[in-house]
Amino acid sequence: MPDERKFTIVIPTRDRSDTLIHTIASALAQDYENYEVLVSDNASNDNTREVVDGLNSARIRYINTGKRLSMSHNWEFALNHVQDGWVTVLGDDDAILPGALKRVNEIINETGTLAVRSNGCGYSWPSLIGEKYGNLSLSLAKGYRRVNSSAALSSVMTGHLPYNKLPVLYNGGFIQTSLISRAKSVTGNFFLSMTPDVYSAMVFSLLTDEYIYSNEALAINGASHHSGGTAGFETAKRKRAYDPAEKFWSEENIPFHKDLPLADTGWPVRSIHAFVYEAYLQAASFHSEKDNVVVSPRQQLAIIMKEAHPRHTEEVRNWGLSFAAQHKIDCDDISHRGNHGINWLMSNIFDAARSLGRLCSGLTFYGDRHIPLNNVYEASIVAGTIKSIKPGYIYRFINACSRLKRRIQLKSSVTPLKEFNGGDDAKQS
Repeated sequence: MPDERKFTIVIPTRDRSDTLIHTIASALAQDYENYEVLVSDNASNDNTREVVDGLNSARIRYINTGKRLSMSHNWEFALNHVQDGWVTVLGDDDAILPGALKRVNEIINETGTLAVRSNGCGYSWPSLIGEKYGNLSLSLAKGYRRVNSSAALSSVMTGHLPYNKLPVLYNGGFIQTSLISRAKSVTGNFFLSMTPDVYSAMVFSLLTDEYIYSNEALAINGASHHSGGTAGFETAKRKRAYDPAEKFWSEENIPFHKDLPLADTGWPVRSIHAFVYEAYLQAASFHSEKDNVVVSPRQQLAIIMKEAHPRHTEEVRNWGLSFAAQHKIDCDDISHRGNHGINWLMSNIFDAARSLGRLCSGLTFYGDRHIPLNNVYEASIVAGTIKSIKPGYIYRFINACSRLKRRIQLKSSVTPLKEFNGGDDAKQS
């Protein structure tokens, strides 16, 4: 193809070789020529380098920070090694779906966009849910749409849209490197927040007039026992060998924005919207790009209090009082008081309604001995196969399911992966 652009799949990693190997496998399975896989090793102490070398692929470029960095600084280190073209970032327990690069390239050719975003696919690793096999959820939606960046950002900052619908440089987000260069020309480093994915959503929403949202899933958001975000916001503690969230907060990082106090725990308050607000504040150098996006401390406090989970009620309430005092907001304005349970219940009723709508156009697979879903790579093969079925052709669905196990076994890159992953060294972390 004359317009086959260069893509770089960046995989930042640290001490997660057990899941990393399957993430890389999904990246190597693309039916596209002009791309590379950049593994940015944050000075791992496990056998990450051996895993990468064992794959023996000319597409892989391995780099090492040489010393432990924060997550954002590792992402920054990786972006500094990306050449011109397009870039996407994968978590080291996530996956890119088969055909994703080819599809994104088609969208770019058709629209001339500088940013593409998708969601719609999730995978729970067996190590997270304590089961023998993992679970896969997949949206069957097709097509794409143009999204006005200002309108979308306003919806996020008023609590009406999740931030992951914005052009996030993470799991299903693809960005033209010229946007990254433009941001760095203003601020020096690109990442200025401890949550690099959320910060990227803010910056690219501020720097673009519009972006493309792909209804079709392009990547898998994986959740494993390594997932810091999952551990930090889960409402019931799981049995873990270590707490990745606690490890994340205990290490040196970019300071949380001064306008948001820390919680009584000494960590940022457990509120996703608080992280959204923090990232927005850190992107202040670009606020003038979107004068019509109106954000105020009072407004943000109301949203944070309203969305708080009942399990985190006391933490969020105490934090809200500190925030209100810092910004001289009357405590009576805190919507959390007296009606928090009602607000949370109504919010979840609406969320349930939206989920029901997604269920009507999606599927959930629970792994078993026939379709084991042992790892995110196998989940990507299943998702890619199901996506290829045209709606209404039930017999194709049945035939595809009967071929899944054989496809996984025959996939050329699976055998060396299983052999390598089965060694004693690969099990150490």
